[in-house]
Parts: sequence; structure tokens; C-alpha cells
Amino acid sequence: MEQDSAKTLRPPAPLRGLDLTSADGRCGIKTLLAEIERLSPGVILQQAAGIQIRRPGCVTLADHRDRAQAS
Repeated sequence: MEQDSAKTLRPPAPLRGLDLTSADGRCGIKTLLAEIERLSPGVILQQAAGIQIRRPGCVTLADHRDRAQAS
């Protein structure tokens, strides 16, 4: 099981060599993201929203409703 979770955390092979500290690397990732967005509009924002919701301390709409009903 631990191997499975480690695999999911590693970036795909084409992205491993991408140096995000260089101008070329940043341009490359922007190009990749732009192409993904062109092919599937909104998918990047959906994924980012999912990550944001799972962050510790992030309050969701359901949390607000639960608090309001408890009052």
C-alpha cells in the first residue's frame, strides 16, 4: 500500500526534469497548463478547488450550515 501512495505523489516522468526555478521551466509549465485548459476548460480550477477544500483548517459551506443549525 505504501508504494501505491508514493507513486501517486511522484510527478509523471515528463515533469520530473522540469526546473521550475528557471525561466524556461516556468514557461514550460505555463504552456502545459494552458494546453490542458484549452483541451478541458475548467479542469485546473476544479482540481485546485478540491485541493483547497482538503487543506487543514479550510472551512466549507457544509461546515457553516452545521454551525448555523447547531446554534
